[in-house]
Amino acid sequence: MDEELLKLKPYCKKNKILFKKLDLEYPFHSSLMDPVENEIRTKLAHLVPQNAHGNFISTVTGTQLSGEHLNASYWWDNIRKPVQFHTAIEQAWEDGCRGFIEIGPKAILGGYVK
Repeated sequence: MDEELLKLKPYCKKNKILFKKLDLEYPFHSSLMDPVENEIRTKLAHLVPQNAHGNFISTVTGTQLSGEHLNASYWWDNIRKPVQFHTAIEQAWEDGCRGFIEIGPKAILGGYVK
């Protein structure tokens, strides 16, 4: 699979399309995750989500959600469904957010916010 993907790199460079091979161990957001669905749901079934004191904009839905929605099903959807990053950022902007902070081991999302 890696070799096939790497064949796209020259095409992307020529057409000014961002190509970045991510160093991931899991194929998140794809059907290849389906075999672990029951395990994930079972291990997260004990969660008791509660409302937060601040706003939460989900990259699963692209909308504001109350903390009560963050149950095992939500976190499974977070693993399996496409990321709604653009929609979530637009929602935050509409809500008046003007500062974005990325917290993680590899900062890659800041460029997408611009």
